[in-house]
Order: sequence, then structure tokens, then C-alpha cells
Amino acid sequence: MTHHKVLVVDDERGVRESIRILLKNRYDVIMAVNGADAIARFPDVCPDVVLLDLRLGDMHGIEVLQNIKQVDPNVEVILVTAYASIDTARDALHLGAFDYITKPFDPRELENVVARGIER
Repeated sequence: MTHHKVLVVDDERGVRESIRILLKNRYDVIMAVNGADAIARFPDVCPDVVLLDLRLGDMHGIEVLQNIKQVDPNVEVILVTAYASIDTARDALHLGAFDYITKPFDPRELENVVARGIER
């Protein structure tokens, strides 16, 4: 059985670990600690889905989204943020994000949106 890959990009270790624990039985979960780490690792990881925080320590998630979409326009990017606004969500969706969820997230909601991203 081939496992789909999920790249988790968040500068908070607790958030990364929570997501890893929730998804590890269904997917190969790879973690990036900030935007630069995600951009550098993305071509080698070739994830099916990226879970991306908007507020990273080194850059904004929209910048990471744009870089990722330049490398692979077909990868599904799901924003995970505590600071969602209508404008940010609209901008992200316009730039190719698949969906977004807000922190704190419901584990079932996270699992469902990742599954939808994989199916797409």
C-alpha cells in the first residue's frame, strides 16, 4: 500500500506534533519548522497535501504558498491558522489554496479536509 505524503509547515512544535499524531496512521507525515525549511524540502518530499500555517517565524504563509505552487501547481495546500480573515482566505484561495481550517482545529475536521485534498 502506498502512503500519501502530507507536509506539515508550522513554527509551533506542539501544533506539528498534534497533526503528526492525528495523521500518522493514514499518511506519511513530514514536518517543516518554517517557510524556508518547507520551500527547501518540498521538491524532495513531493507531498500530496501541504498543511500550512499562515504566520511563520521567517515569512508569511502566502509567500510559501506561492513558492510551492510555482514548483507544483497541482499540490493541494490547506491553510491552518489561528488568524484567519476573509481577505486572507480569499487571497489564499485565489493563489491556489485548496481550503483552510482554523486553530484550534477539530481533529475530525482536519482528517476530513486532508482526505478531501488527497482525493482531489
